[in-house]
Amino acid sequence: MNGNHTTKTILLTRLNMNPDDIKLESMGKSFEYEKVAREIDSIDDVKVLREIAKSYVKLFLKQKETITSIAKMKIDD
Repeated sequence: MNGNHTTKTILLTRLNMNPDDIKLESMGKSFEYEKVAREIDSIDDVKVLREIAKSYVKLFLKQKETITSIAKMKIDD
């Protein structure tokens, strides 16, 4: 088994997600999600769906970077 196969298997396992398992606390965010979900469900072009998925993954990772950066900031007294 080569390293590429293992990496691909791990990635596919991580991407096997069910959006219903993620709970949103805000009703407004829930409505926003439902709107976007319907728009995504209406897309038939696989290339467009791939680009959307890649963009959301990248946005998620950028958000994690930003949160880490904010957590490291010192608050002046």
